[in-house]
Amino acid sequence: MMKSEVRLFVYFSLAFVMTDFLFHGLNGFNLYQIQSLRILALSFSLATLLFLCAYLLPRTLRKIVLAFFLFVLAFVGFTQVSYHLYMNANYSFTLLISMFDRVQDYAGDFTGYLKLSSFVIFLPLISFSFLVFKARLEPIQARMFLILFGVAIASHFLGRLSLYQFNQESDAYTAYELYANPFSADMSLNQLGLSTFIGVDTLALFKPVKEEIIILPEPIDELVISVPDFARKIDDSAWIASMANETSDVMKQIDAYLLNRPVPDKHAMTGFFKDKNMILVMIEAFDWMAIDEQLTPTLYRMANEGYFFDHYYAPQYSCATGESEFIALTSLVPRSGICSMNTYLDNEFPQTLFTLFNQNNYVSTSYHNYTDKFYDRTTMHQLFGSEHFYNREELDIPILKGWPSDVNLMEEAFDLFGQKEPYFSFIITSSTHFPYDEDSTLGNRYLDQIDLVHPDTPMNIKRYISKAMELDKAMARLLELLETSGQLEDTVLMLFGDHFPLKTERQDLLDYSNPMGDRNIGYDINRLPMILYHSETKGELISKTMSSFDILPTVANLFDLNYDPRLAFGVDIFDENQNALVMYPALTWNNDLGFYNVYKHRFTPYDANNSLSDEEVKKINETVKIYAEISYQILKRDYFSHREVLR
Repeated sequence: MMKSEVRLFVYFSLAFVMTDFLFHGLNGFNLYQIQSLRILALSFSLATLLFLCAYLLPRTLRKIVLAFFLFVLAFVGFTQVSYHLYMNANYSFTLLISMFDRVQDYAGDFTGYLKLSSFVIFLPLISFSFLVFKARLEPIQARMFLILFGVAIASHFLGRLSLYQFNQESDAYTAYELYANPFSADMSLNQLGLSTFIGVDTLALFKPVKEEIIILPEPIDELVISVPDFARKIDDSAWIASMANETSDVMKQIDAYLLNRPVPDKHAMTGFFKDKNMILVMIEAFDWMAIDEQLTPTLYRMANEGYFFDHYYAPQYSCATGESEFIALTSLVPRSGICSMNTYLDNEFPQTLFTLFNQNNYVSTSYHNYTDKFYDRTTMHQLFGSEHFYNREELDIPILKGWPSDVNLMEEAFDLFGQKEPYFSFIITSSTHFPYDEDSTLGNRYLDQIDLVHPDTPMNIKRYISKAMELDKAMARLLELLETSGQLEDTVLMLFGDHFPLKTERQDLLDYSNPMGDRNIGYDINRLPMILYHSETKGELISKTMSSFDILPTVANLFDLNYDPRLAFGVDIFDENQNALVMYPALTWNNDLGFYNVYKHRFTPYDANNSLSDEEVKKINETVKIYAEISYQILKRDYFSHREVLR
């Protein structure tokens, strides 16, 4: 018969490894991949080491400590799976700690979205506890201790060795790079497994990550400055002089990379809206359900009479709304696991939509009908160049059950910015904010009208539409105020969404918010409507792929603002010579031709007859990685504060 200590080891290690693999499946990762061997080796080695540590404790504590280890693993896995269902992403401990005091109000709401299936991850713990509850433990023999220690070292060695193996040539980051710096929770969990991620992510809280010099695909030995005959001329002499005095290799590589990026020419749409007012509206959870000919006639009319972008994507980064706002205003790439709106509060941002309009003598202000509880917008918008950010505490916004009305927001905001032409106004709405599965003032306000049009729609979808009807009335009110004041003809409005309706069953979105094709293909769950509206301009349908990264360069060109395209990581969507690339936190991406899945290492074309070669996919993967790395170094090192010539 197997000795009790060996039997306990077998039970514990099996339960530990099984928990790791249950998480992998529950989180939607592919279990049938070669990387699973790496996860097996790393998980087993860690289980063995934890088992040996427990055996150094008094006999009465061993089973309790081992069960505790399993509980921690299962609990973190359970919360990761639940968070993924809740926010469509995994979390890092750094993000969790940084946002903890800002999201406590959502704790009760979060528990309401826990899935019964997710509790499966606790089965190994329960089985282990049942099997060893009455087991009598014997002192582990020195020989057995040494054997298990050797097994742990050998398994760990194999796991570490595998960090350099099983990596696809197209991968932006190797498993070793994620092991050394687990900055992306999604990628790290997929490549390393749950238990190893917990370890390396915890260590990352206490030790600084070693920063390497950015490696470009083709390292630049000597700066090459070409001066073609294009209309958008930029004098780089001061920038090059500043670079020559730089001592940091990383800063020099940032300089070299940015300076060598192409400067696109101007075109027919350059200055199309020059000198007009601009209102940029970021709509909370703006989805296709919000555009309904009968129930939301104003949004429907704006979509049909304006430029309607039906392939606009809102990539969802660590703090969804905040990062969408950050991307739209700066065209910089956020770092996975970091909430940019609460992190870079001492940085300088010389090229944002606010600063660009300010340079053209616009009055730039911003508005939101909620507090700064989640994001430090008052500070950040000032850094971005907003003359003033007005939140609910400064606006006369009535408090309702649930989120406030955007009608009040538009009225209050217009009273402030409508008197100061020309203006650039950034407005953040909230009426369509979740939850949709419980009573709220706006969620219930128009249910009777919705029942007449969509009687068989689920209640959570009806509540979303009800909130969207309030948003529609807000836009109608804003247009009315513009017309009454005589400003409508001189004002351009752009409406974009920050993300799809969170905490909504994916199947509900597929069934009731799928008017432009199958949103289950690729990353089309992030595909939202976007509207560019001017009352005197005949609009059109634009099906070219674009994202929130492209808002700044597109607006800057339409208004002929003096911007440097090299400092933006998006493109001007009206430039026929440029194609947008939609980038996501785990370095997955999509473009006009298809989408790349980093977990499956595969590019899938929308049309099998029009695809990309392996070499082209590899090149785009390198571009996505460099964009992410360069942008991160710009933000982390506060690059622009060292480049006065760019301010």
